[in-house]
Amino acid sequence: MEITVAIVGAGFMGETHASSYAKINGARVKYVCDIDPEKGKPLASSAGADYLPDFDVLLGREVDIVDVCLPTALHRPFAVRALEEGFNLFLEKPLAIDMDEGNAICNASRGAPGLSMVGHVLRFWPGFTELRERVAAGELGEPRHVLAYRVGPPPAWAKWYMDMSKSNGVIFDLGIHDLDFVRWVMGTPRSVFAQVHDKDGVHAHGQVLLDYGLGEALVECSWLGSPSFPFTTYMEIAGTGGLATVDGRAGNAFSIFTADGSTSGDPFHEDGYVRELRHFVDCVRDGGEPVVPMSEGLETIKLSLSAVESAGAGGPVKMG
Repeated sequence: MEITVAIVGAGFMGETHASSYAKINGARVKYVCDIDPEKGKPLASSAGADYLPDFDVLLGREVDIVDVCLPTALHRPFAVRALEEGFNLFLEKPLAIDMDEGNAICNASRGAPGLSMVGHVLRFWPGFTELRERVAAGELGEPRHVLAYRVGPPPAWAKWYMDMSKSNGVIFDLGIHDLDFVRWVMGTPRSVFAQVHDKDGVHAHGQVLLDYGLGEALVECSWLGSPSFPFTTYMEIAGTGGLATVDGRAGNAFSIFTADGSTSGDPFHEDGYVRELRHFVDCVRDGGEPVVPMSEGLETIKLSLSAVESAGAGGPVKMG
């Protein structure tokens, strides 16, 4: 059974998703929808899809999945309409720009006939899934400390990132990857405390400390790098029985160090975007439940928004 997809938004993430679907057997991008033909037409052509400039027209076509890759501040109207029209919805992270809009999307998903999923890709990324499984299996003992680092050049491919009203800054748009992963592994913290450096009125570098009582996590994220600086990530979890890392700077995606010795390797040899989109395609085909529902996306934006609030207030924000 072929699963057809309509990509809404022909920017960087739309391009990323289109190339990922091309690697998934039984999936085909049928439409690319974007108001800008200079972006939409080339992507449609490269994907072997039809170009549509009008979302209303798209909603009248037959397609299995509507994949929304629009700027965060536009998620609510497009996601809610797709759900209300009965489509299966894949929605890029973050879920929404604020809690009101996030709740509106979640409420629409609960009464919708179609499946829905948020694209928190670290839950599918090489090494990160292995790390979470090792922690859950108790191989590190009780986790006590998490260190996450995610730094890249400024997102020059779209101006909206450098507008706080549209992106909420680097913590919310980039750091949310690691905040979601830490929440997935450690749960909701007792409080968060964030500090940021502004550039042209936008949070461009941030550090977020998450307090777990018996443990803590430190998430650092930045858009202050030079355009020539390579995108760099690192994740470390230390527990009472060992330490494990996922190091984007090294050849091995995953390493674990315990009293019995150390091992390293790359447990998956496939892009995380391909793996998450294949999961959703399989759910639509087979009737399974997506592992990252809208409710998970809502909890993660709650945590991320609390970090943004803390940065503005200059003090910790309690969670609960």
